[in-house]
Amino acid sequence: MKAKKFIPKSIGWRKTMSEHFMYLFPCDPLLPKPDLQMLQRELLRYGFWKEPKGNSIAETTLWELWHSVVIQEHGINAFEAGVHFPDPLDLRSFIDGLKQVGIVPHSYYFAHDRRRGRTPAGYYDGDALSVPVLIEELRDNGWVSKDFSFNSINRYVPGPLYYAFCVDGQLEPVGFFDETHTFVRYGECKGLWFEDYGQTITVHAGENFCEPTISDGGRKVDDWSSFIESWVKDPAAIWHDPETGKPYGLWDLDFQNTLGAGTCALVIDQPGLLSGEKAAGLLSRLSGQRFEYSLCHL
Repeated sequence: MKAKKFIPKSIGWRKTMSEHFMYLFPCDPLLPKPDLQMLQRELLRYGFWKEPKGNSIAETTLWELWHSVVIQEHGINAFEAGVHFPDPLDLRSFIDGLKQVGIVPHSYYFAHDRRRGRTPAGYYDGDALSVPVLIEELRDNGWVSKDFSFNSINRYVPGPLYYAFCVDGQLEPVGFFDETHTFVRYGECKGLWFEDYGQTITVHAGENFCEPTISDGGRKVDDWSSFIESWVKDPAAIWHDPETGKPYGLWDLDFQNTLGAGTCALVIDQPGLLSGEKAAGLLSRLSGQRFEYSLCHL
């Protein structure tokens, strides 16, 4: 039985194929929502993620920007134009792609002058350039229209603390060398960001969903679907064990970290070897309320 079947129409739902996400969420929607802006700043200060500038801009953000500038704004098909990007896409290869399709002249180099807030031609500072500055440069030089806009989620990339929380002390993206001695990456994080669902409780589950058991007994919960629906309507809802009469809240049941639900979440696209327990523990300490995590294969 696919987990999607128990989701009422009122609950937000995402469905794509062959993707892995980790959701870190506050467990009690009855409590005031954590200050997500504060958590963003603290995760940056602790080095869990990096400021989205230069080659620390999330790959997914760059692909969205490519689609907006090249495909929507200029109507160019990159494959027909013979543009081949490396994996993963970074800011330098993104700018090189703009040159290849003729949007940006080959003689021009983007850069951000920290003191003047402008870009001296012929210089590229990959550590300082942000997406808003890049878009400003595109507008100023007439490479996109004056009314061009790009609205995207504020994504981050892993920092040193993220990798310190990974299994076996992973220090960098993992992968393997194929028969042609080419390094093939897998499990590499493509972005981290917060999502705020307002007052709506959004449920995250996928093809790997595990039906819950009673954590202190191991017995299966037969009526889990109706209980989840009741909890979404009223997070104070309690499930009573029909054999013992003992009460359980939703997160007292063991879903083996395959169910997430809440009014906000920190989302990680391709979490790799990250320990969800350590990441949830950090968010719990920073926010002052309990966070849990779920792994979702879509």
